[in-house]
Amino acid sequence: MNNSTLTNIILGVLGVAVAVLFFLHFKSASPSVKLNPTAKDMASAQGSKVAFVNIDTFFSKYEDYKKFKAEIEASQKASKKQLETKAGSLQNEYAKIMQQAQSGQISQQQAQSQMGSLQSRMGALQTEEQSMAKNLADKMDKATKDLYKKVEEYFNENKSKYNCDVVMGYTTNGMILYFDRNRDITNELVEDLNKN
Repeated sequence: MNNSTLTNIILGVLGVAVAVLFFLHFKSASPSVKLNPTAKDMASAQGSKVAFVNIDTFFSKYEDYKKFKAEIEASQKASKKQLETKAGSLQNEYAKIMQQAQSGQISQQQAQSQMGSLQSRMGALQTEEQSMAKNLADKMDKATKDLYKKVEEYFNENKSKYNCDVVMGYTTNGMILYFDRNRDITNELVEDLNKN
């Protein structure tokens, strides 16, 4: 799984969470809360203070994310190597069966029997690959939720430090075209989170 896919997943989770938190926060303050708030809606909501975090910088400097990413990549690499080793073994066996059948060392019936067994093992290998992919996705999902929970807890405890009610993530060439750079808390946030 590449970095952009992982980033997109985490961005999606953070985006939904920010929208939900925004909705819940301003639900009781105003009877006309929009269910799909825009950045302008959030910035102009009565009493709201918006801060911004550069997602690319955040993920490149946040130590827990870098550890998580390294663990996922190591698991993915180990799984891939294990599957490639098993697939290579099956390919070698296939080549051996074909060679034995062509040279007359085994009968056609024996070759078919061995090929059937080989196909069963290939099916098992595909099932194992799917299981590994699911386990990796589950691990990523849990780690992403843990990461989000840690950031959310941090903001719950340190909201006043940043003087904000809403924190929005942005990326270069993303949807947010302009904001006051004085409201960018990326470096301070990363520094604080890395201390915890």
